[in-house]
Amino acid sequence: YDVEDVYMARIILTVSTLLVIFPLSMQRDMAALAKTSIVSVCFDLIMVAIVVVISPVKESVAEAGGLATVVQTSTIHWDTFFVGVGVLSFAFVCHHASFIIAGSLERPTKQRWGMVTGNALTFCGCLAVLCGTVGYLGFMEHTDGNILNNLGEGPYNAGP
Repeated sequence: YDVEDVYMARIILTVSTLLVIFPLSMQRDMAALAKTSIVSVCFDLIMVAIVVVISPVKESVAEAGGLATVVQTSTIHWDTFFVGVGVLSFAFVCHHASFIIAGSLERPTKQRWGMVTGNALTFCGCLAVLCGTVGYLGFMEHTDGNILNNLGEGPYNAGP
């Protein structure tokens, strides 16, 4: 498989969607996806751990003049700000499944639903802040939109 072969990439994407994602999305009861969800969370934790361990935070911060200098000189790049907002907005498109998830609780009460959503959003928010902060501190202004692309050549890089 050649990385530049767009046709092959589209075939792989289509086949994996039809064989994996489509059947999973047809589930009516979210409880049936419990094992799949656990695997997904484990892979998310592994991905964040790889970014935290591999990112050259100490070197980048020292090269920039220390953490205080990084905080003082870091600015919002308005030319790419709305790209980031769009990515964050897209992350919340799962709201359509909230009623299905609420219905799959053993004892679906407002209190339990509030606890489930609060804990899930807090956990996801912490992972996102950790990955984003470490990714930025590790690569500063050269941080790619996909932090994994910044990890470079090595045993943990899946890219070309």
